[in-house]
Amino acid sequence: MRSLLVSVLSCLVVSSVRGGDACSFEWVQTHCPPNGPCESPFDPIYAISMWDGRPHVGGLLLGQDGSEGVARRGESGWESLAGGFRCWDNKPCGYPADAAARDFITFRGELVAGGEFIYAGDQEVNTIASWNGSRWAPVGTGFFGCESAFECTARVSVLKEFRGELVAAGNFTQAGMLPTGPLAVWNGVNWRALGPPIRWSEFSYGTVQALAIYDGKLVAGGSFLSIGDVPINNIASWNGTSWEPLGLGIDDMYGTVEALAIYDGKLIAGGGFTSVGGEPAFNVAVWDGSEWSPLGTEPTFPVYALATFNGELFAGGYCPSPDYPEPWSNCLARWNGTSWETLGGGVAGAQYPAPHVFALEVVQRDLYVGGGFEFAGGKPAAGWARWAPTGTHGDWDGDGFVNSHDAQAWPNCLSGPAEAGSIATTSAECLCVFNSDGDGDFDLADLAAVQNVVGN
Repeated sequence: MRSLLVSVLSCLVVSSVRGGDACSFEWVQTHCPPNGPCESPFDPIYAISMWDGRPHVGGLLLGQDGSEGVARRGESGWESLAGGFRCWDNKPCGYPADAAARDFITFRGELVAGGEFIYAGDQEVNTIASWNGSRWAPVGTGFFGCESAFECTARVSVLKEFRGELVAAGNFTQAGMLPTGPLAVWNGVNWRALGPPIRWSEFSYGTVQALAIYDGKLVAGGSFLSIGDVPINNIASWNGTSWEPLGLGIDDMYGTVEALAIYDGKLIAGGGFTSVGGEPAFNVAVWDGSEWSPLGTEPTFPVYALATFNGELFAGGYCPSPDYPEPWSNCLARWNGTSWETLGGGVAGAQYPAPHVFALEVVQRDLYVGGGFEFAGGKPAAGWARWAPTGTHGDWDGDGFVNSHDAQAWPNCLSGPAEAGSIATTSAECLCVFNSDGDGDFDLADLAAVQNVVGN
């Protein structure tokens, strides 16, 4: 790859193309064979992360190679990560199902996975593990205990870096022998609790499903009614020394926060609820720093995922009926600043028995969508898809991968109109396809951005 980049650089030192962001977007079939069904590693997919230049996914059921709970995409298909995850004696982890990764984060150069599992490869890790590209390792003692009306196991639902430390949250009660409640912080050596316990009642801990950084503070959302002795409704912020309520919070007693995002300088909360700040609001709400408000015509489905992408807010969740009004009939919608609208036909396909969206992951200028569904925009998708500029940047030869072959397409765009059949035929399309660093122009920095993805 390095020699190819050097040869391309030598030809392009003075070249640059600039223009507006004229990209049109479309659903891209993600690694679907041209004459066969799409490959699905899991059903559903809960988490997607781009690490070491490859998509890594986590979810329920076995991958096609027999690995459980986690897999990565190689150029020839799905690959196991040292055997994946499992639970005691290969028995189910508990309610609701088998071993699964629920979230990923890159922390200190390694990929950290959290979810429902006891073993990662041959290592006992207890719900959280780090991957260095060749082996799994525990992150301290991991987590134990859970709060549920059903049989359950400990679960890490979400991971976030905050002030140089790793925050893990979910449905657990302790790290090793240390009582933590459903949220704990890793400093690289030990786990510790963050303030007083997060509780649903006097007798039980709550759960935390979502984390975000807003106004320099850590925000936690989930299902809880107090932190220590302070009544706090399902969402709170940590100021560095103590937890604080966000107004009256998500004050639906049986509501829950499943996802958080930052959009237009405001905090967006998604989940399953009917009231925020003492006012009616359904499943999506906005905190502007002083008060809560609904956001447009709210979704009729519970929201499990939120993301900010290309200046717009995206929401995904569960859509039990195609008879719901658009855009809420297809599990996925975007807020354009004034209203919610359908995203390219959304996702569809009877799984669970209705489709779900659980993951929205932004990778450079692509939005990856994961969940339980069969189609995205009418195209076969099998649980994951990409919403991307027409002629996806980085994937310059259009084969579905960002690799050394893509650099060979550069001269076509820089020298003028591309050859017949190329994915880039005009300057505007060149910008959409090749502006890999997202800065609005097409120059050598874009080649460096792709080199960072591909590696040396």
